[in-house]
Amino acid sequence: MRYAKIMGTGHYVPERVVTNAEMDARYPEYQAQKGYPLSQWLEANVGIKERRFAAPDQAASDLAAEAARDALAKARVKPEELDLVIVATDTPDYLSPATASVVQHKIGAVNAGVFDVNNACAASVTALIIGSKFIMTEPQYNTVLVVGTYAMSKFINWADYKTATVFADGAGAAVLRVSDKPGFLSSRIKGDG
Repeated sequence: MRYAKIMGTGHYVPERVVTNAEMDARYPEYQAQKGYPLSQWLEANVGIKERRFAAPDQAASDLAAEAARDALAKARVKPEELDLVIVATDTPDYLSPATASVVQHKIGAVNAGVFDVNNACAASVTALIIGSKFIMTEPQYNTVLVVGTYAMSKFINWADYKTATVFADGAGAAVLRVSDKPGFLSSRIKGDG
């Protein structure tokens, strides 16, 4: 049996911190309507006290590349050892090519195949499932990098405080490797279209 095991994980968050106080200042009408600041609702109902936003010159691939480097270092895997790079995002750098191809270039994964998974909030988990299945069923795939990256601050509709206040930017990565000991066992993807 071939199993997929997570050998290392990494993450990256941009430097810019956006506090709830900034959101209160942006949406004073919320307090005027509700009688309490938006930050009070955010903390009580969503648990958000602050969020991170990418710099104007940072794309989703920049966040992903940083998280990927962190995961690769922790897994002690060189970029050229990767057989596949899967990027999970619904905020891609471009419509085409895949953000995974940009990440591949940025980290030097010259031997890896690439593709993106766009499945909104479930994209990272879906990409982990896909990467694990590649390892479990295809002998030529032994080392897979999965990166979830989000740069939603570039797409926020500031007129809608219900969504503008909950989105943030960042990336997380996992290096999967083939193993003869149980790791990933099974999955079931469901949807409610």
